[in-house]
Amino acid sequence: MGLEENGATVIPIGVELPAAVHYAVALAARSTGKTGASYDRIWIRQVSRLWALGNAIRKAGSLDLILAMGTELYDLEALRRFGIPIVTYDDGTLKQMWSHHSSDLRQNGFSGKEVNLWIKRQARSSRAADINFVSTNWAKESFMNDYSVASSKVRVVGMGHRPKISGSMQRDWSLPRYLFVGVDWKRKNGDRVLQAFREVRKTCPEAVLDIVGDTPDITEAGVSNHGLISRTDDSGQRKIQDLLSTATCFTVPSLFDPSPIAYLEAGSAGLPVVGTKEGGAQELLGAGSICVDPTDTNAITQGMLELARPDLAELTGKYAREAAATSTWVDVARKILEPSSSLLDIRKLGV
Repeated sequence: MGLEENGATVIPIGVELPAAVHYAVALAARSTGKTGASYDRIWIRQVSRLWALGNAIRKAGSLDLILAMGTELYDLEALRRFGIPIVTYDDGTLKQMWSHHSSDLRQNGFSGKEVNLWIKRQARSSRAADINFVSTNWAKESFMNDYSVASSKVRVVGMGHRPKISGSMQRDWSLPRYLFVGVDWKRKNGDRVLQAFREVRKTCPEAVLDIVGDTPDITEAGVSNHGLISRTDDSGQRKIQDLLSTATCFTVPSLFDPSPIAYLEAGSAGLPVVGTKEGGAQELLGAGSICVDPTDTNAITQGMLELARPDLAELTGKYAREAAATSTWVDVARKILEPSSSLLDIRKLGV
């Protein structure tokens, strides 16, 4: 996350258990019938995880700071006994995720009873932290209003990314070329993007749309479906690079997205973005994006048509690139470490 580039020595704080203890915990956990995220959050897993974290912190020796994430998985307040300042980093609260019908958390079919337990644990952990770092003001509002965390203990540091393309590039802005990238076709709003593109073609018949993701079968004029491309597939990633370098607009107005790294990756390539107003996404690129109501196909269409204008697309892409240039993981890490230094002189950081 750029911490080491900012001079911090990062000590991973794991949750490994002795083999016999791990077996006993796993056996007891399986007896509950829970699976997946629910399995990870049952009480015996919580207790064993906290015990393992305590052991790892003791073995790490002298730590200056603990950066905690996934704080619904353990009782962060219990780690205060070590006397080490603790900060957190999140792109939103579980309360926000659970409140939106299109979030991954809501779509995974968890029961409200168990999710409310996770929300309460995250809220307690947030109040126990010295500082809660978040990616957007949208997230900050929830930590303050839903979790009763003081404003002074919540700092917005942005979302980070690793640029997909480095250096300057020239692209042909005269031909509208839209790019959709999304593994989750439904949540990324693929159907409406396709509907909007059909409307765009009525005005700009030369427009094209490249689609990358887990999509239904699509065969229609102007659309190229590249399918799902793995992040570990080198040739596939080169294809993504090529698409980013030739597109004129990144179009992913998700039904919900807290802080989409994909917007920053597109911005770093100099692409303007048609994005979503649902979540904190619209804060990432500022004037480098046009964010719309994702349920309004006409609004998506109008955003795409605006960025079909070569002059506006190029200017908006310039703004997107400028915003993304200060939103790398190195930038986020610096923004975390600088205010944390008021707590102490940071030399060793437990994560």
